[in-house]
Amino acid sequence: MRLPYFLRTLARTPGFTGAAVLTLALGIGMNTVVFSLYNAVALKPLAIRAPQQVVRLFGPTAETFSYAEYDQIRLGSAAFSSIIATSDAQTIQALAGAAKRQPDLLKVRLVSSNYFEALGVSPSLGRAFAANETSAAVVSDRYWRRRLESSATVLGQTIVSNGTAFTIVGVTPEKFAGTGLPPEAPDVWLPLSSAAAASPARQWQVLARLKPGIGFAQAAASLDVLARALPPYADHPIRLRIRPATFFQTDGGEFETFTAVSGVLMVAVALVLLIGAVNVVTLLLARNAGRRQEIAVRLSLGARRVDLIRQLCGESVVLGLAGGAAGTLLAMWSSEWVRAWITTMAAQISGGSLGVSLDVSPDWRVLLYTAAVSLITGIATGLWPALRAVRTDVNAALKRESGAAPGGRRGRNWLLAAQVACCLILLTGAGLLFRGTWRAGAIDPGFDVRHIALMGVGSKPTPVANAAYLRLVTARLQELPEVVSVAAADRPPFLGHGTGPIQSDSGANMLCTFNGVSGTYLETLGIPLLAGRNFSASEIQQGSPVAIVSEAAARRLWARQDPLGKRISAGEWLTREGGHDSLTVIGVARNARTTWLSKLEEGFVYFPKPPARFAGFLLVRTRTAPEGVFHAAIDAFARIDPTLPARASLITLEQGPIRIQELMAQASAAVAAGLGLMGLLLAAVGVYGVVTFLVTQRTREIGIRIAVGAQKRDVTRLILGQSLRPVLWGGAVGLAGSLGVASLLSALVVMPDVPDFTYGAGGFHPAAFVGALAVLALAVAAASFVPVRRAAGVDPAVSLRDE
Repeated sequence: MRLPYFLRTLARTPGFTGAAVLTLALGIGMNTVVFSLYNAVALKPLAIRAPQQVVRLFGPTAETFSYAEYDQIRLGSAAFSSIIATSDAQTIQALAGAAKRQPDLLKVRLVSSNYFEALGVSPSLGRAFAANETSAAVVSDRYWRRRLESSATVLGQTIVSNGTAFTIVGVTPEKFAGTGLPPEAPDVWLPLSSAAAASPARQWQVLARLKPGIGFAQAAASLDVLARALPPYADHPIRLRIRPATFFQTDGGEFETFTAVSGVLMVAVALVLLIGAVNVVTLLLARNAGRRQEIAVRLSLGARRVDLIRQLCGESVVLGLAGGAAGTLLAMWSSEWVRAWITTMAAQISGGSLGVSLDVSPDWRVLLYTAAVSLITGIATGLWPALRAVRTDVNAALKRESGAAPGGRRGRNWLLAAQVACCLILLTGAGLLFRGTWRAGAIDPGFDVRHIALMGVGSKPTPVANAAYLRLVTARLQELPEVVSVAAADRPPFLGHGTGPIQSDSGANMLCTFNGVSGTYLETLGIPLLAGRNFSASEIQQGSPVAIVSEAAARRLWARQDPLGKRISAGEWLTREGGHDSLTVIGVARNARTTWLSKLEEGFVYFPKPPARFAGFLLVRTRTAPEGVFHAAIDAFARIDPTLPARASLITLEQGPIRIQELMAQASAAVAAGLGLMGLLLAAVGVYGVVTFLVTQRTREIGIRIAVGAQKRDVTRLILGQSLRPVLWGGAVGLAGSLGVASLLSALVVMPDVPDFTYGAGGFHPAAFVGALAVLALAVAAASFVPVRRAAGVDPAVSLRDE
């Protein structure tokens, strides 16, 4: 059918068209927002030329390499056309721009001179680095706009740091956020060869572009050969791995929670769209009922039913596409608001040390997804009303007799029941999550979180240098009168975790969380030992094959036996992390929440980690509020290295990682509540529409009943009995679906990589179910009030005047 005809037809009923488009825009827009966020994190490639040809290299210390390792890889691999290196984000103090009044703190990344050329990034203004250039600087688009006032004369201006001048030679494109992990566009990129003049970077992230004709497997095999020529790290052979380079590198195993939450959100917004789509179906049924005579005339003149179905479905497809277009605009605004909130919260929680570049602008994936959802929704909402419309009784319609297509009332009842069921599921989920948020404030993690600070101090390129460096930093901090103790850990509390299977010498198996720690870790956090002893200094230094297990792990693995002296073994993870294939238990520690604030680990294994292998994140226990020690710590850092204060990150455990944990629960509950309220509103509109339609269709019958003596309460009982019966069906189905939601939440609780969003309240809680039913009942009663009152006030004389 022709699009202009569809548009003219819909324009004749602006009220119907506006209501349908708005309803679909809300549902499709919510789906687009969730998919846009998932796309920005998990699917969107780097903003570079041919991003599918660029890989990220991983070595013995995750994604970082020493300069010597990078240089050997660069010279020894024949599978790549170019290899680039980039430092972590660093902070320098510098005078920038033409008006050098006060020094700025600039975020800087040092990169190899071929960085922009290899990535295929052409500056939007100026040029990239020339080969072996040492005194040039390329600034980001964001810094150019905000701090350099988008000046076209910026080229040739200088950035002066530590007495060294860097000439600005280019400005990057707006979309380019660099290649760092986490993704954040720095203010300035400086050449790697200037590392001696700028704040020196000790570890490097390495990326490479595959040569034409070289596949991923072939490149990986070439790195296996190259790795054998590299010197071992901490007495272990180096293994080189590659992964396709993406913004967040979600294939690294750290995004299981994000993937699980995204899946749940997609189901939730799909339910909202379903509720809205049912409303549109109801509107189309009512609209088509008003066109019965038109359709009958067309059929009597020889029109084929299939042509009429195509026409009516074409109109609904136009509605779906219009709703999708409006939903895309709504999603663009909403996604940008979410992006701004995420980046603001990340900066606030980390004290400004953590920034994230999140590009939520719609790309072809988002547009294709929205178009597909819009098209499917348009077809799905229009097909059944169209099939009903062409089954009309032609003779009755031409005589203007009342009547409806067979199955009309039953179909509307099923639609209303589906709306109520979906709404109840959303409300129950919101109730369970809100109960979890309420409980979050009363959770005891098992140690004192109010006096713990986290300090990132970086690391050195070799194990020996790294051990000496961390010992010096620890000693300087320990000298401060405000500091009680200092510890190190592979994974600080609530900032990542490792899990793997373990087996006891008695044959018991379980999935356990593990962490490599220093000897003062338990003391610093305040986690007491219930049995046995702590690690000795020699065990820490040598990385001895010993372990401390949590009481939950001891109970699970050895029941009523004494765990001390028993052995645990595991697979590859234990050899990789601890350097041994089995460990002897020397102590049992009290259970504590250090992975998720919302739940205890099923079991925990602590093993000693030599200082040479720590990545430079320290835990500091203070006598007073942790913020009070920050200035003294910065002064201590400056005595070790003048550039260290600018590179260090200082946050408190309570205002940093724990605040993130609380925000996860609050954000989940807020999103669930928003979706539940939106579903409730749409369901209430659906109830109102069904009851109003029923009253309109039965006005004559109601008039006759009143004329022969029926009372208002009898009419009210009649209308409510027929219109609210599907509400009860939907409530029953919704309760069953809510039990499914509760089962899903209970299943997520046992997964070590997913938090317990109910904070121990459990997936099933009667209060949440009763509360959801009460809210739904009130909404249904409010939606039914006006049409039922209208029915009870029918004047028999008016309703029978035409008879």
